[in-house]
Order: sequence, then C-alpha cells, then structure tokens
Amino acid sequence: MTDYKNAVQEVIDGNINPLEVYAKLKKEIKELTECLSLISDYAVEEALKMDSKTFELKGYKFEVRNGSARYSFKNIPEWSEKQKELKEIESIAKIAYSSYQKGVTTLSQDAEIVALPEVTYSKDVVVVKEL
Repeated sequence: MTDYKNAVQEVIDGNINPLEVYAKLKKEIKELTECLSLISDYAVEEALKMDSKTFELKGYKFEVRNGSARYSFKNIPEWSEKQKELKEIESIAKIAYSSYQKGVTTLSQDAEIVALPEVTYSKDVVVVKEL
C-alpha cells in the first residue's frame, strides 16, 4: 500500500473495510520502523560529516542532536527501598479501588480509609496480528 491518504479517504467514504486498511497500515508502520532502525546509525554518521549540526539537503532540513542522558538509580539501596515502599502503597490503593467499585470500603491497619488512586482509561484499540 503506497497511497495512504487515498486509502484513508476510501475508508471514510465507506468504500473499503476499515479493518483491512488498519491492518495494512499497522504492518507498513512496523516495516518502516524496522527499516529506520537499521539505517539510523548510518544517517547519523553521514550527518556528522556535514559542516554544521543544522543543514539542508534535497529539500529537507536536518539537525544533529546529542543523545540525552539516562539515569538509573537501581544500584542505590535507598532508592530501591523507597521503590518497594511505593509499589506496596500502589498495590494497596489498587486493591482499595477494586473494592470501592464493588461497594466495599477498604481500611488501613490503622482503621483509616485507604485513599483511592485517580483512574483514567486509555481509548480502545484494535490489535492486529498477521496470520
């Protein structure tokens, strides 16, 4: 499928089954993402050969950005302990929310009402797997 916008319009117009187009587009996205991943290092290498971090080439503007720092605190004992505490609080709050949905109020060990988490739901999605 190469004419994506036309396919989308055909779905909107009711001429094509949306599930068919959805599946094909999801497959295209997966394949394109894999292709980009395979050539990403080559593109960065080529871009670094340019005189500037920002340049234009064949109608496109490119910008080379430095990778961002990623921090992991898992090796810090105090952090790991606090993470365990947070997970326990979250678990208790989830159980309390589940009970609340059934009309039951959950109390803590100190006989206080357990605070409920704020719950939001993401929108429904269709999962596609090729046979």
